[in-house]
Amino acid sequence: LTLTDITARVVAEREVERRAEVLGATLNAARQGIILFDAAGRAVAANEIASQLTTRGQVTSLIGLAHAEIVAGQHRFEGASEAEIQEVMQRMQAVDRRLPHRYQRFRRDGLVLDISSDPMPEGGYVVCFSDVTELVRAREQAQARASLLSATLNAARQGITLFDATGKVLAANDLAAQFAGLPDAVALIGRNHLDVVREQREHEGASPEQRSAQQRRFEDIDRRLSHRYQRQRQDGRVFDITSDPIAEGGYVVCISDVTDLVRAREQARAQAPGLAAA
Repeated sequence: LTLTDITARVVAEREVERRAEVLGATLNAARQGIILFDAAGRAVAANEIASQLTTRGQVTSLIGLAHAEIVAGQHRFEGASEAEIQEVMQRMQAVDRRLPHRYQRFRRDGLVLDISSDPMPEGGYVVCFSDVTELVRAREQAQARASLLSATLNAARQGITLFDATGKVLAANDLAAQFAGLPDAVALIGRNHLDVVREQREHEGASPEQRSAQQRRFEDIDRRLSHRYQRQRQDGRVFDITSDPIAEGGYVVCISDVTDLVRAREQARAQAPGLAAA
């Protein structure tokens, strides 16, 4: 009978099992799909989200598979042709896994995945998948609403500028930008209202005293209330200007060029005495 002390081996095996359990629990606590590949490109660890987004099986079904096999299986499941899969494989082979990579992939089932690949010190690499479908859809909807708002604003015959509660430009149309001496609405977005007014007066050739007086008037305006007034610029053009509060705490300024209307009114007044005498 031969007895061998294997205490050290058992302790080591238990430590390996414990570390594997800790790694598994850590991976599954993440809100991303995570797959760790060795230097040969074979999966050595993964979490449940990664398996759901790739093989749709158990985590164990991923372990040992080559990265190319996982991706090919995923594309086949989505209905890709073999020619399309070969094209994907060629793109994969061209990727240098010693460098970080990040991209978005739009799947055939409508999911949008944000995918990153980062090298590991041991020579392998880790791939992370995030389902960003809702974020991308929300961004697309926001862009569509912004385009609609821009088209609506530019269809107006007034210069329209929307400010937040701090006086920063949130939206505007091209006509408002032109009245401010700027090329287009994009040049207005994010600008401070007072800064725009200062630059506009300077562009018009106002004196320092006129600019100081304008700034004092500007600072005295309570944007929580509606205001309306007419302003004649240095070049003789006359503008009708309104400022109205909005529910979110900001305000909207509308500017109309009423030069022709004012001139016609002045001419009518000048002609009125002669017409009355006749």
